Amino acid sequence: MGPLLAAFLLASAARAQDSGAIGVADGRGSFYSVTNRQGRAGYFQITKLAPQGGVLWNVPFNPGEDVRASVVAVDKEGSLLVAGTLRSGRRTYTLLAKFTPFGAFSWKQLHDAGSDSAPTALAVDADGNAYVASTVDADGTTFLRVARFGPTGAYFWGSNYKNGRSAYARAMTVDPSGDARVTAEVSFGDLSRGLQTRQVLFTTYGAVVPQ
Repeated sequence: MGPLLAAFLLASAARAQDSGAIGVADGRGSFYSVTNRQGRAGYFQITKLAPQGGVLWNVPFNPGEDVRASVVAVDKEGSLLVAGTLRSGRRTYTLLAKFTPFGAFSWKQLHDAGSDSAPTALAVDADGNAYVASTVDADGTTFLRVARFGPTGAYFWGSNYKNGRSAYARAMTVDPSGDARVTAEVSFGDLSRGLQTRQVLFTTYGAVVPQ
């Protein structure tokens, strides 16, 4: 992983007080907790909690390669989507995995952005399409890439937003038309010079429209 991407991810984790665990409510009173673990390789554990707080189930995701969860979202059916990284060889790929409300593994996709990448935002539209925003480290700079996947994992498109020396997603939402709106942070020098906030629209067909 390149130094710029590593610096951005460390800054993001520090702001979010990342302890290695992330979570999301399913809209039905239950809660998903996703915890990064370390065995022979990195993996993550999913725990679903009942509305009263009891554990409904625990499921590990351990494909035998180094994986780490970064962001999570829930679709309208209550299924959990986890975006993170998978390290293979010298490359870090963006990983997206889906799990049913009952803990069954549905599918996973690896997205190759052409260089090291790591997701920082994830959103799901009303039809179950998943939008993953990743920071990509290439040639001494970083840029923002959004990829869209269908409800069954089909890859639709990936589009880039480049501005300044570095750009990455802080948050993302999807409106009813399927357009993804990303709050991006941009740096025009090193991180000590601070970050500027930008709004970027990725249309449902992959067009990029800076706001």
